[in-house]
Amino acid sequence: MGATPAVPGESRGGAPATDRPRDAPSDQVLAERPDRSDREADGRAVTGAQFRSAFTAAPVGMLLATAEPGQPNVVVATNDALAQLLGRPSSELVGMTVPDLVNPLDADDIAEVLAGVSSGATRRGVWEHRVRRVDGSIAWARLSVALAGEADGRKQLIGHLEDVTEHRRTQDEQTRHALYDGLTGLANRLLAMDQLRRVLAALREQPGRAAILYADLDRFKAVNDTYGRDVGDRVLVEVAARLRATVPHLYLVARLAGDEFLVVCHDIGSDEDLHELVERVRTVLENPVDVRSGTVSTTVFVGASIGVSVAVDPDTGTEQMLHEAGTAMREAKRLGRHRYQVFETSLGDPATRWLQVERDLRTALAEDRMVLHYQPIVDLVTGRISGVEALLRMVDPVRGLVPPGEFIDVAEESALTYPLGDWVVNEACRQLAVWQEIARSGPALTMAVNVTGRQAAEAARSGSVLTEASTAGIEAGTLFLEVTERTLLGAADDVVADLEALTRAGVRLTIDDFGTGYSSLTYLQRFPVHTLKIDQSFVAGLGVNRRDDAIVAAVVALGAALGLEVVAEGVETAEQQAALQALGCPAAQGYFLGRPMPADDLSRLLVANV
Repeated sequence: MGATPAVPGESRGGAPATDRPRDAPSDQVLAERPDRSDREADGRAVTGAQFRSAFTAAPVGMLLATAEPGQPNVVVATNDALAQLLGRPSSELVGMTVPDLVNPLDADDIAEVLAGVSSGATRRGVWEHRVRRVDGSIAWARLSVALAGEADGRKQLIGHLEDVTEHRRTQDEQTRHALYDGLTGLANRLLAMDQLRRVLAALREQPGRAAILYADLDRFKAVNDTYGRDVGDRVLVEVAARLRATVPHLYLVARLAGDEFLVVCHDIGSDEDLHELVERVRTVLENPVDVRSGTVSTTVFVGASIGVSVAVDPDTGTEQMLHEAGTAMREAKRLGRHRYQVFETSLGDPATRWLQVERDLRTALAEDRMVLHYQPIVDLVTGRISGVEALLRMVDPVRGLVPPGEFIDVAEESALTYPLGDWVVNEACRQLAVWQEIARSGPALTMAVNVTGRQAAEAARSGSVLTEASTAGIEAGTLFLEVTERTLLGAADDVVADLEALTRAGVRLTIDDFGTGYSSLTYLQRFPVHTLKIDQSFVAGLGVNRRDDAIVAAVVALGAALGLEVVAEGVETAEQQAALQALGCPAAQGYFLGRPMPADDLSRLLVANV
C-alpha cells in the first residue's frame, strides 16, 4: 500500500476502502513503501517506517481501509488513539467495516461519504457522526477520509477520527440557550414564534383553527416585591410545570418574558374545546403555590389573565396573532383579572386605543396625576447612592399606578410629548435640588431623565432643559438626558450640534441599553456621550453565559479607555453585583440595589446614606 496519502483537496463526501482480505496484517500494510509522489514531495523520501511511526503515534484516531468495489470499507489498520476513542482493542477493529464503527443511525451517511471518495467523485470526505462505545455511551467524532496510495495495486482509504463530543455538547448548550428559557426550561419567544409560523403554514395542507393563549400572572409583581426575586423565580418554575402538565403535549408552552407565558395550539377544534382548555389553564394557575425559601415555607396566590387569538387563514401574521392575544389579555386584566378574553376586532382598533390613552394622559396631566418614581444608582466601590433615575408613572383612579409601557408610545407620537417631557424635566430638577441640599457634604447627586428623540432634539434647540436646570438651582453636570441607541439612529447633523451645545452648558448625555443596537461605536464617535448603561439582558447572563461575561467586560473596558462613566442596569442578585465589582464596573442599579420608589422613600434613604 502507499504508506502516505496524497494531499487531498477540501470537499464534503465519503470514501470506501480496499479489497484487501479481512485478515491482512496491519504491520504489513503499514510497511508498504510510499508512492513516488510522496517521495518527491519536498525533495526527500518518506519511508514506510516513518509513516508507520506517524500513523501509530498520531494523537487522533487513524485507520486504513479498503477502497475496492468488491470489498469496500474494510478496516485493515488502526492506531491506539482510535482504539481508545471507540473503547475497543485494535485487534477487534481490524476486519470490521468503517460503517460498523459508527452509530447505526449514521451508518448510511458514512457509507455514502466513503463511496464518494473511493469512486473519485470527491477528493476528501468529512462527516460528523455518533459512535457507540462498548460501555454503551455515545460520543461524537469527525471523520476525515481520503484516498491513500496503493497497496499491491489496490486503492486504500486513510482516515482520521477526531473526538468532537465536547464541541457538540457546547453547540447543543448554545442552541438550547438560544431557543429555551434558562429558568423554566420552556421554549422561549424565538422558538414559540417559529412554532406558530409552522402551525399557520400547516393550515394550507389541512384547514383548521390555530390558536395562542397569552397568559400574564396577575399578582406576580406583589410576590417579587414582598418575598423577593428568589421566591418569584420559584413561582415561575412551578407555573411552568403546571402548564406542561395541563396543556396537551402536542401544543407548545413557552415563556415570553417575565411572568408572561404563551401556549401555541396547532388545532384547537371547536369553541367548546377552546373554552375547556383555557379554563383548565386558568384554574390550575389559580391554585396556591407553596414555595420554600431556605427554612421558610410560603404560600403564594397569583392567578392569571389570559388573552386568546384564533386564526384560520394561513397567511395570518405571527406578530399579528401575538398582538391580538396581548390586547385581549390586557382587556381581561382591565375587566377585573383572573379571567380570559378572546380577541375581537373592536379590542384591536388602534385608533380607539390611541384616543383613549391620549384622553387618559391629558386628564392625568390636568389633574396632576403624573408622578415620578426614582431608582437609586449605587457606586459599587463605596456602596453609596451616587445618582437616581427618574421613572414616569401615571396614577389611574381605579387601577392605581400605570407603568409607562401602557402609555409612552402614545405620548411620544402625540403633541403631548412636549408638555409631558417639560413636566418630567421640571419635576426631576426640582427634586434633585432638594436632594443635593441633603447630601451637600459628599459628591453631588446626579439625576438621569429618560427622553425621546423628539424631546432631546427640541430641548437642545429651545434650551428648555437649561432653563429648567437653572431655575431649580441644581449643580452643573448633574443632569443626564438618557436616550436609547435607537433614539439616535438617523439623527441629523444639526441635532448633533445642539446636543454638543447642551453638554458644553453642563447637561450630560447617557446612552441607555448600550450594546443592543447595531451601531454602538458609531454613536460614541458622533455624539457627545458621557455615560454608557449596560443593558440588563447582559447583566442577567453574568456567571451563566460566557458571552455575556465578555460583553460586560468589554463595555467596562471601553468606558475606561474612552473616559466614560459606565452603569450596569438590572442587577437583581448579589452574585451579579459581585461579578460587576470583579469586572471593575463603577456603578449599577437594579432591584437588588434599590427598587423604583416615591420621592419621600428615597429621601429617607439619602438621609441614611449621609
